[in-house]
Amino acid sequence: SWLHGNTDRRLRQREVATLLEKVNLADVGGQLVSTYSGGMLRRFGIALALLGSPRLLMVDEPTAGLDPAERDRFHRVLADVASDAVVLLSTHIVEDVENLCTQLSILAHGRIVAAGKPGDLRKPLEGKLWSRTIPHGGELPQALHLAARPNGTAVVMFADEPPDDGYAPRVPNLQDVYHHALRIGADTATVAA
Repeated sequence: SWLHGNTDRRLRQREVATLLEKVNLADVGGQLVSTYSGGMLRRFGIALALLGSPRLLMVDEPTAGLDPAERDRFHRVLADVASDAVVLLSTHIVEDVENLCTQLSILAHGRIVAAGKPGDLRKPLEGKLWSRTIPHGGELPQALHLAARPNGTAVVMFADEPPDDGYAPRVPNLQDVYHHALRIGADTATVAA
């Protein structure tokens, strides 16, 4: 490892201190790792992965279990790393993708069903998404996707025209892209089977 192969003790200590500061663990750097919480362990793992300034970093669900403030800090860390290295991020958290990725791929059943720049993937959905909230207990239509809201269920439809007067145009986001890509991927998988 970089720490073991580097004989300059001051350089090693400076590198460790910098990384602990970067992942917001400087104040607990002297504690046993076994006393760290789950989020702290996740951040410690990233600090270890960053030792020696790697050119490629692969992270899986790096912000899962982090509170919003820590997630924001972690996004800054990963964005900083991405300025000097390639970062491959595997996540189900759309906010991570929106904040960090310039290129993305969506996988379904082990196949890539969509890939490209986020803006390019949103373009085909522009003018074709419609949304409305249906009060609790109301009949829900077949939709691109549904989401719980305090006052009912948000319904997002994919169509050339609004299904009825209750639907308003919706600006596509990456969650919409994800659901649409999965639907197209499922249709393709059925045809190819």
